[in-house]
Amino acid sequence: MFSKREKRLNLNSSKLEFVNNEKEKPLSKRCFVRSLVALGLSLAAITIIVVVIVVWFRTGPSSDKSVEDDHDTSCSFSEEARRVGLEQFLQKLRSEFEKYHPYLIASKPDVTSSEVRQVYRPYDFRAEAIKNRTDTSDALYNELQTIVYANVNERELRLRERKAMHVAKSILKVAFGWSPYEGNYYSGDWLLGPNFFCWQPVCYLLTNLASCLPHFKPASVSDIQQLLHLLRQHNSSVQQYKENLRSAVKVGMVRPVEACKVGVREFKKRFFSIAVSNESGKQWILILTFLHIVYFYDHYLVYFNLAIRRFHCNILRFLLFCRCWHFWQNIIYNGKYQQFKSLDASIILDDSIECY
Repeated sequence: MFSKREKRLNLNSSKLEFVNNEKEKPLSKRCFVRSLVALGLSLAAITIIVVVIVVWFRTGPSSDKSVEDDHDTSCSFSEEARRVGLEQFLQKLRSEFEKYHPYLIASKPDVTSSEVRQVYRPYDFRAEAIKNRTDTSDALYNELQTIVYANVNERELRLRERKAMHVAKSILKVAFGWSPYEGNYYSGDWLLGPNFFCWQPVCYLLTNLASCLPHFKPASVSDIQQLLHLLRQHNSSVQQYKENLRSAVKVGMVRPVEACKVGVREFKKRFFSIAVSNESGKQWILILTFLHIVYFYDHYLVYFNLAIRRFHCNILRFLLFCRCWHFWQNIIYNGKYQQFKSLDASIILDDSIECY
């Protein structure tokens, strides 16, 4: 009797063929199962990627909008600042500051050249102009004290709001300035001239002009005329400053002798080229430079010798590098590696080596 396994076989088949056929069946089943699992995982991965992309593009604009809303909320004024009118006061303070300080228009964020040309003017040293700035600053300071500080609860303000409120109080206390008494009309310090620090507006007259000059780049005849008018305005400001000093001297309002000397020295340091060459140019600067070189000739000669020595050393290093490079090129490209293995390392500096 034949078993079931032997019935499926031919009579002429060997035992080895029978065993091999029996082992191939489970292997083919395993490969088929693995291919199905791989196909399923691939389809699942593609589906997940498509779903993520669709969800990302659908929620993208709304999420960006939510981020913008959060940013607007964090940068907006708090309820307490709106209640006491801090927002309106700061806007008013900014407009008044720009009105009485047109020479600082170049530092305004996102300012345009056309705006600078319309607004910019040099510092006005007339007594009535200084008085108007001081009175406006005092009025804003009283408004800040009576309306904002008297009714505000600082604990409910945000940190930047408290900072802005205290900065506004500080600059208004000294008539729109960072230094005490320099711009206050009633203190009379604006009649005394520059001091040791030279932080008066006259010390920054040309600095403010230099910051605004790129916006006055001329492109026509009218632009040239506008630029000339601007320079004449600066001349008028300087002449008015001189008249203020003369008026103060006439009434006896002057600094001590030492303070006057120090102020003149610092003022000349701020305007060194004008103090040396006056209005004729900078030819005296060239003469002083030549005299400086002649006076310090020995020092410059030592520096020159050191520079020559360093240059000579660098040339020698470069030549040595070229010699070594040609040696290695000779070994690598001319097939002399085996010959090099039997030589000593001192061959690098030997004159018998061929260099190309």
